[in-house]
Amino acid sequence: MKSRQSLTWTIIGSLGFAFVLLSGSCKSKEKLPSLGDKVSGPIDVATAPNGKLFYALNSDYQRRFNEGSLQVIDSEPADGSTYKIATIPTRRLGQTMHVAQNLLLITYDHPEKTSEGYAELWSLANEAQPALLVTWELQCAPVNAIIAPTRPYLAVSCATGQIYLGTWSNSTPAGASLDLVRNYGFEHRALYFYESTKTWLLGFPSDSGDPRQGDLALVDKLSFEKASEKLLDKPNTVPDVFESTAANRRRASQTLPFQMFVYNLSDEEAASAAAQAAGDSSFVHFRNIALGGTYTDPTLANQELNYVSYVLRELNGQPNSSEGTAELYSRSYRTNFYDAKPDFEGRADTFYLSQRGKTPGSAGNSILKLRIDESVLNRILEEKVPFEQIFSVERIYGYEPDRDTNGRYPGDFELLDLDGEPMVIINHFRDVINFSGATFYGITRKLLSESHALDRPESADSTAYQDSYFQIAASPSGKVLTASFYGDALFLFDAHPRISIKDQIPTRIE
Repeated sequence: MKSRQSLTWTIIGSLGFAFVLLSGSCKSKEKLPSLGDKVSGPIDVATAPNGKLFYALNSDYQRRFNEGSLQVIDSEPADGSTYKIATIPTRRLGQTMHVAQNLLLITYDHPEKTSEGYAELWSLANEAQPALLVTWELQCAPVNAIIAPTRPYLAVSCATGQIYLGTWSNSTPAGASLDLVRNYGFEHRALYFYESTKTWLLGFPSDSGDPRQGDLALVDKLSFEKASEKLLDKPNTVPDVFESTAANRRRASQTLPFQMFVYNLSDEEAASAAAQAAGDSSFVHFRNIALGGTYTDPTLANQELNYVSYVLRELNGQPNSSEGTAELYSRSYRTNFYDAKPDFEGRADTFYLSQRGKTPGSAGNSILKLRIDESVLNRILEEKVPFEQIFSVERIYGYEPDRDTNGRYPGDFELLDLDGEPMVIINHFRDVINFSGATFYGITRKLLSESHALDRPESADSTAYQDSYFQIAASPSGKVLTASFYGDALFLFDAHPRISIKDQIPTRIE
C-alpha cells in the first residue's frame, strides 16, 4: 500500500523506481527548462501502423523538465537525416503506449497522487504528427492499456486491480467513452482482446516491482460445496489450501495472484444496455460489478476469475524438475505475467505471454504460446474449467538452453518473421531497487524454427544502468527500438538473423 504524505515515495508502473514528490510546502511555481527534443526517462516505445516509424514516450520521471514528450522516430532515415522527426509535448510521468486501428493509447501516472492517473487517445491519421483526441482521468494508477485489433474497444488496467473499458461509435474515436467496469483486486498487466463470434478481454495476473509471490505447486483434491457447507472429495480447479477451512474461505484476496479474468465484452455490452436497477453506479456504456467479499459470496466478477495452471515442459517434452507434478492431484499455479502479444501470423485464437519467475534465475521465466478453445471459453461462467482445457500452452522460450541464472528476467517482447526465420525478441529488464543482485539487462533474439530449437539464444547484455534496456518495439523490416529509462536514451538494433545481436553496436539516440 502506498502512503500519501507530504513527501511521498511513488512507484512508477512496473519499474520499481522511487522518487520524491513535494506537495503543499511551496507556493511558488517551479521554473524548469523545456524538454525540447531531448530524451528523458523514456518509458515505452511502439511501432507506427506503417511499420517504418516508431514512437517513444518520455516520462521525465526525474522532474528535470517542465513536461514529457511523444517523439516520432524514423527507423531508416535517409543519409544525413535525423532519427527524430517530430517531438510533441505531453504531460509528465508517461507509463504505456499501444497502437492499433490508426490510434495511439497512452497512459500516465498522476504527478501528485499515487492512486490516480490519466489515459489519452491519439489519432494517427498523420503518423508523423499524432493528434490528441480525448483525455480521461483515472481513479487509479495505470499499468497497461490496449486497443482491440479491429473492433471499437479499448481497455486500461491499474496497479490495484481496476479495469476500465472504452468504446466509440460511427468511426468517431474523439467521442470515445471510458467506464470503470471491474476491480478484480489484483494487478493484471498482460491484456489481450480476443475477437471472434464475440469479443472477450483476457487479463493475466502481474506482480510488478519486487515480486512477493511466485508459482506454487498446490493440491486440488477437494471441493467446498456452499449448499451443504461440506468439503467434497473431487477437484474443482481451486487449490485446497484456499477453501479447506472457514478462515481461508473468508480470505479471498489470497487467491487473486493466481487468477486471470475472462471478461465477456459482448455479453456485458448487451447487459449494460438493459434497464438498470435503481442505485446502480452511473456509467456511459459499460456497467461496474464489484467482487464478492469472501469465497462464499461470489458475484459475476468472481465468476470471471479463473486459476492459471499449466505444466512447463522442456524440449524433450518432460516437465521441469521444479514442477511438482508427482502428486496425482497437484497443479502448478502461475502468477506474474508481464505482457501479451497477438499472433504474428494473424490467428485470433492464438496469442503469446511473457511470464516472470519470482527471481531472475527462475525456470518460470518464459515466453508462452497459447491457443484458445472458444467452445470452452463460452461456458466458463457456468462451470469451473481447468485452465489447460481453455488454453493449450506451449513454451517457445525458457527451455534449459535459454536459461541464465544471473540476470535474464523477461518483460516486453516482439515476434517477427525475417528472411523466412520466425523469431522472438525479448527485453530482459530489471530495476535497480528490487533486483540489484541481477547482473545485466539484455535484448535477446531466439530463433523459433525447429532447426534452431537447441541453439542458445543470442543476447546483447549490459551491466551498466545507463545502458539499460526497457520495453521494445519492432518493425517488419527488422529494426528494433528499445529505451534506456535510466540512461535517457533510445537504442536502435537490427534483428536480421544474419546480423549478430550480441556483437552489433546499436545506434544510440539521445
